[in-house]
Amino acid sequence: MGQLLLAFHLSVGFLLIALTFLLACLLRIVNCIGGTPRKPRLVWGPTPIISIKYMSQAMRNAEYQSDTIVYDVYKINSVEDFDLHLDDFTPKILPQSARRIWKRLLGDYFVFLYALLKYDIFFYFFDGGFLTRTPYRCLELQFLRIARKKSIVMPYGSDSFVYSRIRNLELRHALLRCYPNLAKMEHKISRQIDYFCRNADFVMGCMVHVECLPRWDMLPVLYYPIDTDKWSSNRKKNQADGVNGEVIVAHTPNHKGFKGTEILIQACKELVSEGLNVRLMLIENRPNKEVRLLLEQCDILAEQFVVGYALSAVEGMALGLPVLSNIEIDVIHQLFRKHSYLDECPIVSVNYYTFKEKLRELVISPGLREELGRQGRAYVEKHHSFGSNIKMWNEVIEKVWYDKDIDLMTYYDKSRSAIQPVKYLSKDD
Repeated sequence: MGQLLLAFHLSVGFLLIALTFLLACLLRIVNCIGGTPRKPRLVWGPTPIISIKYMSQAMRNAEYQSDTIVYDVYKINSVEDFDLHLDDFTPKILPQSARRIWKRLLGDYFVFLYALLKYDIFFYFFDGGFLTRTPYRCLELQFLRIARKKSIVMPYGSDSFVYSRIRNLELRHALLRCYPNLAKMEHKISRQIDYFCRNADFVMGCMVHVECLPRWDMLPVLYYPIDTDKWSSNRKKNQADGVNGEVIVAHTPNHKGFKGTEILIQACKELVSEGLNVRLMLIENRPNKEVRLLLEQCDILAEQFVVGYALSAVEGMALGLPVLSNIEIDVIHQLFRKHSYLDECPIVSVNYYTFKEKLRELVISPGLREELGRQGRAYVEKHHSFGSNIKMWNEVIEKVWYDKDIDLMTYYDKSRSAIQPVKYLSKDD
C-alpha cells in the first residue's frame, strides 16, 4: 500500500506540483505588475490549535481578510471553531469511500492550490504547512516565495520540542514522562525546525519553546490572544480563607506529567489534612465554553509547575483569578524578563519545593487573591488581548509584507509597562 501511495504522489502528485509551480510563477508576474502591495490576506493552519482561531478573529477585527484551514479537529474543539476543513475541499457528489480516498490522495494538493490563489501571508506551525503530508513538504515555502507570498512560522508544543536541546533536565524529564515517543522523532522534528527557520520570512519566538529554536525574529512571552470581552467575570470575589469558608483551586490537567498535576493533588491533600477547607477542581476534556463557566466558580488557578505559562493561565488571569505557575527558570525566564514582558507578570511563581506554602498563602489571604486577580486582568489586557495581538501582528506584517525596516527583536524593550506587579511574599521570604 505504501508503494502505491508513493507511486501516486510521484505521478499525479508531481503533475499537481508542476501546476503549482506554474501558478506560483504566474502569480509572481501578476504581483510584480501590481505595484504597491494591497492589504494582505491571511491564512492560518493546518494544525488545528485553537489559538489560530483567536489570532484570526483578532485580525478580522482589524479589517484583514483572515481565515483558518485545518485538516483535523481535536476532541475538545469543534469543526465550527475553524473556517474551512479538508472536507470542504472534497466533492460532495462522491460516495463516502471515494471521498476518503480523495482526501488522502488529492485533498492536500487542492487545499494548497486554493490557498496559493486566495491568500498572501501563510501562518504555519513547525510541524508543517498544507503540503506536510506529501513528499513535496520541503518545497512549500519555496513555492510561496516564487509566488511572492510570505510565510510566518510559530511553535506550539510537540512541533518544536527537541529534547537534546533542552538544558533544563526537569523539563526534559516531564516531557519524557508525557511524550516519550517525541524523543524517537527528534531527527524529524529537528529537520522540520531547521527547514522553517531557514526558509520562513519570519519566525515567532515563544517562552516555553525558544530553547529549541536556532532562530527567532520576535520574542513575546506568548504570541496568541484571548477575547477579553468574553473572558471576563463580574463574580463577587470569595472572601473565604480556608477557615471561615471553602476555597476552590482549579487545574486543567490535559498534560499531567508536564504540568506537575501530582504536586498539586498532594499539596491539596496535605492542606486539607492540616484543617484548611480547600477543594481541588480538575477540569479536563471539556469544551472551552464549559471551562470558562467552571473557572468562574473558582478562587485560584494552579496552572503548570515545570516551566512557563500557557493559555490556561491567560484565561485565569482574564477572569481575575490569581495564578500559580513556574516562571523562575534562569536560562529561559531571565531572557524573557529582559527582552520581553515577563517582568510585568503577576503570576505567583512556584516550583516543586515552594508550591505548597505559596498555595497555602493564597488560600488564607483573600485580599491578596483579589489584588493579584486585578493585576492579572490588567496584564492580560495589555499583553494578551485582541488589541495587543493586533498591534503585534501589524508590526510583523509591516516588516514582512511591506518590507519596512523594523527591528522587532527589540519590540518589547521599547514598550515597557507602567504596570507594577504585586510582590508576592511567602512566609519563607
